[in-house]
Amino acid sequence: MRRRMAAVWLAMWVSAAVGAIWLTGCSDETGPRWVQTIDIGPDSLHLAPGGTGFIRVVRALDQYGDELPKDWLPFVTWNNLTPSVITMEEQEGGVSVTALNTGRGEIRAELGRDHPQAPIYIHPSGLRRIEIDPPMMTVSLLSGTGTAYARLYDSSGVEINPNGYRLSWKTADTTIAVTANPHFFEFAKVKGVKAGRTRLRLVVGDETVSSDVRVVAAPLAPWAPAVNTLSSESLELIWLPVTGAGDGYRLYRSLSEGGPYAHIASPGEGQTFATWDTTFVDTGLNPGTTYFYQVEACHWGPGGCSERSPPGSGTTASGK
Repeated sequence: MRRRMAAVWLAMWVSAAVGAIWLTGCSDETGPRWVQTIDIGPDSLHLAPGGTGFIRVVRALDQYGDELPKDWLPFVTWNNLTPSVITMEEQEGGVSVTALNTGRGEIRAELGRDHPQAPIYIHPSGLRRIEIDPPMMTVSLLSGTGTAYARLYDSSGVEINPNGYRLSWKTADTTIAVTANPHFFEFAKVKGVKAGRTRLRLVVGDETVSSDVRVVAAPLAPWAPAVNTLSSESLELIWLPVTGAGDGYRLYRSLSEGGPYAHIASPGEGQTFATWDTTFVDTGLNPGTTYFYQVEACHWGPGGCSERSPPGSGTTASGK
């Protein structure tokens, strides 16, 4: 009986000693510490087939947000979630990743309560240069969105199909403008938030390019009007409608392309509802004379009027 009691007391003493050692190494004044978060870097890789990259654990944090010693890092477990797309080889401090096929791979790190994942984007080889078309965009707060397109080129300057590439769009100042489709698309829909200027950035693989974005409160400028001859004293103007014009248009006339232009009419001004009439007949003109016209799209409220269109011209019939 005494031997049995002695064995029980010995076991209890050993357990207490082991617990004291664990608490000494893995606790602080508030109690035990554990791995709550691990950060891996980079957070993603962009590779071509056959290319390699390296992902490592940057740091580990406990439940209080404090950084843990580096001796925790070797205990990270790495998993290749897409072995048909990438291969993975563990090395000191992280893993080496090799791309097999185009597509999207995934690497996951596990330690404690966290298991972050890093996507591996594998693009076709051959990309050398990218552009944004147009290089400068004007977006109206009254006219919805603008569209920018990605142009991809190989080493010979030949444009290549963007299929298979991951395209990432982002505006530098989201208080000025935002992108409606930030990933994967070969075009970006840019929507104005408030008047101002910002930059639109496109990232494809290791290539990055930016373009200017201007957001205006007024409507966008119309295209140049078409001018048709009706008689020796009249010309007909036809122009394309501008979305967000709101209340109508202002028309200007000159005897020379460079001006000066005089205001001759404001279709839609003073009406309760927006005018959809985009034609105007200018009368009382001189026979055999060439006239030049410009059009503004207007919102009679706070938006104001757009910039003037490029000039369109027409010539009245001779007075015979």
